[in-house]
Amino acid sequence: MSILQDEVPPQDFATIQAIVESELDFEKTFATFEPTPIGSASIGQVHRATLRDGTHVVVKVCYPKVEELLTGDVRTIKMFAQVAQPVHVPALEEIEKQFQTEFDYRKEAEQLQFVRDNLIKAGLAGPDKLCIVPKPYMKYCTKRVLVMEELYGEKLVTGLKKDIQAYAARAGQSMQEFLDVQKEKELEYAQRGERMQGATESEYNVFIRLEDSKRMIQNGWNRLYNLTTALTTGAPARSYKDKSDLPINHAKLVDDLLYIHGHEVLVDGRFNGDCHPGNILMCRKSDGSPLLGLIDYGQTKTLSKEKRHLFCNIIIALDNNNREEVVRLMKEAGFKVRRKSAAVMIC
Repeated sequence: MSILQDEVPPQDFATIQAIVESELDFEKTFATFEPTPIGSASIGQVHRATLRDGTHVVVKVCYPKVEELLTGDVRTIKMFAQVAQPVHVPALEEIEKQFQTEFDYRKEAEQLQFVRDNLIKAGLAGPDKLCIVPKPYMKYCTKRVLVMEELYGEKLVTGLKKDIQAYAARAGQSMQEFLDVQKEKELEYAQRGERMQGATESEYNVFIRLEDSKRMIQNGWNRLYNLTTALTTGAPARSYKDKSDLPINHAKLVDDLLYIHGHEVLVDGRFNGDCHPGNILMCRKSDGSPLLGLIDYGQTKTLSKEKRHLFCNIIIALDNNNREEVVRLMKEAGFKVRRKSAAVMIC
């Protein structure tokens, strides 16, 4: 199902242009508009464009009649669940309610701006912080068109896979050989009843510092070569490597991602309810090191301070294995089970 994240077969450009023209003055708004989308999901697709003042943006366009189609699909699933699986009806009702925010890009722009402002205020978002969130251009955002800042990067999953491939190559292995070795190690741990742990952030940092030292030494030799041999003989100059060539600290990116979303949930009370891998990019800071790019805030959820406190207390009670407190808090949160079994709530 991951193809639905950003690889759905796109609509033809004539249809997309007609939608944009019905919402905005196309000629006066855009200097350029690329006809080939850079991504297409279940509700809309995204195109690169340039505003008349030269600003590079991406434009998200909602598909025609998608609201009626998806609303009908959810209604059909809910009707089936009412007969066959009534336990799932509350969740489907929540999905149905949340879906309504996806069909008005003005709301998405407001949500995007709200989350962006919160993360900037907290010191978490910015070109050299933990993440970057695109700025919506509210002036050009309508019900079916969302215009926002373009983030330059690739999907985080893609970037991490490339890094693993480079690591395997340094070890003289193919990507598949490296993965096979990891699977064998995981199996050995599992047979002992243990779980294999990956490298920590600090362990990655030691490895990266070692590779960075090699990089600087090599750059020094290349500079000396360019100032002597290349300059006197006319031989081709050697290139230099920057920090984007260094290995990626996978553990730090995961830690950062958890911290950012934890801040959204527990501190700000509004968070991305659709943070699948297609909505997380790997961009670069000014020094070339990785930076998380967070996109698509069409699905956000807001929690009151009281609900956030309740959620935290449930987690603490679970961590303390306090069964009575878990049951009490779950009931306070409104959870119900058919046979009123406390064991079900704890599980």
